[in-house]
Amino acid sequence: MCNQKICLYLSSLIIVLVACKSTNHPIDKLPPMKIEIPEILKQNEEIVAFIRSSEYELNKLSENLEVLAAETRPYINKPSEDLSTIDKIKLASALGNFSIQFLQTSAKYHQIAEKSDHFLQTLSKDKAMAFEQVMKAFEGRINEINLKYKDLQNER
Repeated sequence: MCNQKICLYLSSLIIVLVACKSTNHPIDKLPPMKIEIPEILKQNEEIVAFIRSSEYELNKLSENLEVLAAETRPYINKPSEDLSTIDKIKLASALGNFSIQFLQTSAKYHQIAEKSDHFLQTLSKDKAMAFEQVMKAFEGRINEINLKYKDLQNER
């Protein structure tokens, strides 16, 4: 009996969250990042795979943030008492979806940081300098994202 109630509750919650999720987001998106791998690093398959994987994860984070911003922007300057129940559900749904996606990939971001440190310590000086340029490109993208959504960070 208790399991049926839990299943019914979870099913209802999922239906509400899916129904509230908008599929059309007029977003001025940042284009996907494409890293140009320096010639000196192209021979190292492990580094190339790492760069492509990191590029994919950063693009995925960027896309998730773009969707989060589009879904939450209408509610940013509104006091919570002015939000309708549906608005609060939509806001909670957007934040919940982003949190789930972020938690699923947070371990990957930690691995990226660890692996990049490992590469920097083990590569020759020339290769390490080239690899640092790639990492600066990633950092530049993160700064672009932060700058684009600076207004959202300062609200609420």
